[in-house]
Amino acid sequence: MTDLINLLQQAAANTERLAFKATGIKPRHLQIIRIVADNPGIRSADLMRAAGLDRGVASWFFKTLLKDGLLRDKVAENDARQRQFWPTPKAIRRIAAAAAPFKDLEMLIANECRSSVTQFSATLQDIGRIGGDDGES
Repeated sequence: MTDLINLLQQAAANTERLAFKATGIKPRHLQIIRIVADNPGIRSADLMRAAGLDRGVASWFFKTLLKDGLLRDKVAENDARQRQFWPTPKAIRRIAAAAAPFKDLEMLIANECRSSVTQFSATLQDIGRIGGDDGES
């Protein structure tokens, strides 16, 4: 099982590198714009919590993504201490480009799991026949 987990980790890391090549966006930046795309208008405190960022690091990421044209923001209407964020069309295009390598990996895993589940189910049926069909009722 450890070998399988190591292979999955390696495949995920390789896929992450392919996504970076396709978009030019670092994985942590991509994570943040994905959160924003899934939650348009998200407040800065909620985004920091969702991304697991402390205030200082979050400020740097937000400024970088705003400068790069991947996010847009405005002051929250009912709390001037908070900012709200939305993805830009450029961010949406980059998310789509980054998704392609991950979809390939997900399909590969899904196909393998489907095959494994089918094999496992057949094995359980065989075990049931071996141990339980001795002619007694």
